[in-house]
Amino acid sequence: MTDNGRAALFVSASMAMFAVEDACLKVLTRTMPVWQLLAMVGVVAGAVFWMRLARREGVFGQVT
Repeated sequence: MTDNGRAALFVSASMAMFAVEDACLKVLTRTMPVWQLLAMVGVVAGAVFWMRLARREGVFGQVT
């Protein structure tokens, strides 16, 4: 697969994930306050970011 083909797949996947996240947030705003949803999204995104960074830097060692 060429670099352009791989990039197109990543763009398509990211747009699909954004659509799913947006739909979930719209459903959840019916039962939760917006500030709480935004805080939860921020905490989860921060945790994923730091876990990926730690794994990339080798903090957790090799995962098999």
